[in-house]
Amino acid sequence: PAGGIYERIKAGHLTAKRMQMTEKTEPAKKEISIYIHIPFCKSKCRYCDFNSYKGMEAYIPSYFVAMDKELAQYREVLESRAVKSVFFGGGTPSIVKSELICGFMEKLKERFEFLHDAEVTIECNPGTVDSEKFKAYKRAGVNRISLGLQCWQASLLKTLGRTHSASDFEISIDSARREGFSNINADLIFGIPGQTVEDWTETLDKVIAMELPHISCYSLSIEEGTELSIMRDRGELAEQDDEIDRAMYHYAESRLKDEGYRHYEISNFARPGCECLHNLVYWRCGEYLGLGAGAHSY
Repeated sequence: PAGGIYERIKAGHLTAKRMQMTEKTEPAKKEISIYIHIPFCKSKCRYCDFNSYKGMEAYIPSYFVAMDKELAQYREVLESRAVKSVFFGGGTPSIVKSELICGFMEKLKERFEFLHDAEVTIECNPGTVDSEKFKAYKRAGVNRISLGLQCWQASLLKTLGRTHSASDFEISIDSARREGFSNINADLIFGIPGQTVEDWTETLDKVIAMELPHISCYSLSIEEGTELSIMRDRGELAEQDDEIDRAMYHYAESRLKDEGYRHYEISNFARPGCECLHNLVYWRCGEYLGLGAGAHSY
């Protein structure tokens, strides 16, 4: 009829906004995150009760073949979703040859749609990663590094069973930055047997001075079956006093707030805009797919 949509378009009377409303649009895909568990380690930390194993590096190539087969089982799920974040956790993903990590990332990107700003994180231990690995990660699309320092003092690193030094951590940070990484997290632990408030203060001072955008602070929990629990039961060490543990936590809250970090999750602090998107998916009950031994999905 006269004055209908067709005539109004011809006459230029229908606004662009109204015209867009008449067009059919594809619904946006649901978003999903992917967690990839790498259970291999050079050594097992004394506090670790995660699904991780030392001395099994010979299985790494076949493990990635198995994960590729596992990924294929979720093809229909992922084809209907856009990947929001990827997280390589462990274990120690950085002991794996970069070719395997990067090859798996290529398969993900070939098969599935990634959001343009998808976050891709890999956990690294100081001393197991270098400039060449960081360079390869960067090429593969990794844009966030999480480094496990835990504490600054050599004696406490030994108590935890860590095989690196504070110097190794500094070198790893420098290498990551040289290869273009700016979104870097440091994992820290407080409440370690024998750790003083002064030790914790020094650890925070050192890490804050490095101007990292994200810091995670975890209270040590001695889990049954770990080497620390065996040492405790033998009377070889005493668990940290609860009041000291809480004092360390509240000090971190206050200090990091003063330094401009936002306490956005129980154990995580970030500069504004540098929150870990992958962790937030868990806290907000978003969908995620877990690949690898011991990983689970929601």
